Amino acid sequence: MKWPTVSILMPAWNAERWIARAVRSCVSQAYPGRLEVVVAVDECGDGTRNAVERARAGVDVPVVVLEGPHRGYAVAFNLALATASGDVIARQDADDWSDPDRIRKGVEALAGADIVSSEMALVDEHGCSPRETHVGGMVEEEYVKGTKAHGPCAATLVAWRRVYEKVGPFSTDPRWEWSPDSEWDFRALRAGVRWAHIPEALYFYRIHPGRMTTRGAGKGHQAYLELIQEHLKAKGQAG
Repeated sequence: MKWPTVSILMPAWNAERWIARAVRSCVSQAYPGRLEVVVAVDECGDGTRNAVERARAGVDVPVVVLEGPHRGYAVAFNLALATASGDVIARQDADDWSDPDRIRKGVEALAGADIVSSEMALVDEHGCSPRETHVGGMVEEEYVKGTKAHGPCAATLVAWRRVYEKVGPFSTDPRWEWSPDSEWDFRALRAGVRWAHIPEALYFYRIHPGRMTTRGAGKGHQAYLELIQEHLKAKGQAG
């Protein structure tokens, strides 16, 4: 098969402690095609930029570093998306890391889909004690009932670039500040994109107090519940 160029997008805010491993896991992918990593540094107050510079030194995979004022995850992601050159867009959080086969297996799965998720393993803040979550893929009937909280892990998604051209970038609406990925998922569902899922843990999700989902846990879940109602209303199914 002809392997498409893949852009791995990594928004980063105060991720000095974790980001080197995240970058190394991206540039070490066992992917036969061309890769690039686009890191969007969201005006960090620590040494995130320096950590990225050290991690990308001497590697063959291009690592593009962007910087802007602190405006949040969605703006940083959209900046990276606008800069990316790949036909496939993969997401990567700055405090996690990926299995070496994640991108290759994701692209293979895209042969019959528009967007692909995978299982993930939760690890503690030291990167130890991994445990698989078995959250499964996107099932709209369950997602809109809230029975599968937040659906598949958004950071595992690998998608054709045309999906973002159809669905759009992340929303910067303040209502969804703590759950821009969930808001995007609902728009993708309404756009009729084809989802696939890899039932293998190819992504390592680090649990720590500074993580966005930890800091905004209550707000993120409340936004998710509101998004369900917005989604049903848009589809004419609101009760």
